[in-house]
Amino acid sequence: AEYMGGAAAGDDAASPAGKGRKGLPGSPLPGMGASPRKAQVTLIAPQRSNNLGIILARFRRTPDEICAAILAVDDEFLDAQKLRGLLMYIPTEEEVITLEGFTGAVSELSLPDAFMLRTLTVPRYGQRLQAIAFRSTFAEKFAEVKGDIETVATAIHDLRHSDKFREVLVIVLALANYCNGGSFRGGMHGFQLHSLRQLVETRSKKKTTMLSYLVSKIRKDSPALVHFYSELSSCRDATKVNLQSALGELKVLEKGLESLEEELACHDDSAASAADQFKPKLSAFYAKAHADLVTVSALAATIEESQKDLKHFFGEEHATPLDELFAAVAEFTALFEVEASLLAKADRANAGASSARSSLA
Repeated sequence: AEYMGGAAAGDDAASPAGKGRKGLPGSPLPGMGASPRKAQVTLIAPQRSNNLGIILARFRRTPDEICAAILAVDDEFLDAQKLRGLLMYIPTEEEVITLEGFTGAVSELSLPDAFMLRTLTVPRYGQRLQAIAFRSTFAEKFAEVKGDIETVATAIHDLRHSDKFREVLVIVLALANYCNGGSFRGGMHGFQLHSLRQLVETRSKKKTTMLSYLVSKIRKDSPALVHFYSELSSCRDATKVNLQSALGELKVLEKGLESLEEELACHDDSAASAADQFKPKLSAFYAKAHADLVTVSALAATIEESQKDLKHFFGEEHATPLDELFAAVAEFTALFEVEASLLAKADRANAGASSARSSLA
């Protein structure tokens, strides 16, 4: 669940949850060592109570211990699964009114009701829980977003500045003009990158593809260019990235951090205690997360301009999706690498056969 700073009902900083009740917070609770009793009081909806009860049973801790862990921001106890469960059962407005109206002994309540009642004593329980959950998932989500954005930025840079790739394209253009000489397609000044796949589709009368001829020519006349594809491996990686999704997730993380900043401002340092570690722990997290996001956001902001420059450099339409350019280049380099490998293997086989014949002679 993303932390968007939404206020959950009943999260007031000074909810009088223990006023007028017997046994809060130290009395035995149902399922937690309490003496047998004839009946338990249920205040919240049965289905919601049952589901919360299942979750709490897995915790193997009392409501007091769970709330103490939330106050202390106990990372060892509050794993992602527990946080997801707790977030589903933040008391609603109606539940808060009902719970605060209860004046009996806590020991009379079912475990789910006793737990919900206990959460009302935790300052800003709902917002606090959302902030802790945001913190618990931030590192993994940020690493994925950072990796995706860096991959795209690297691919744009490598494609734009690969001298060897440009030289290969010059040879491709010369070859295409030679093959189309005398036709309306001859004398081209350039071509779009997606046209590179035609090198595989176009064959000579001897069934040799134009790609095979291109690789042979480069191996013979420009051997330094044969491994040009090694400069563009990042384009293959970039084909696996959904840039718009990554940028969208980056916005979600930025929004979540803004909400955390607002939440931290609601926690008074003077009101904090040794048991309540929300402000110190979440403040330290905020400082590092903010610095990390600023760096990645700055890189993301450069992608828009750098991809415009890339498209202009290769004569592509502005509307051409960036992932299509990466796909075209990745496909071409992969096929070129395979063809170069096959020709090199054939040369070695021929050389071996010639050597064998010479030895027999």
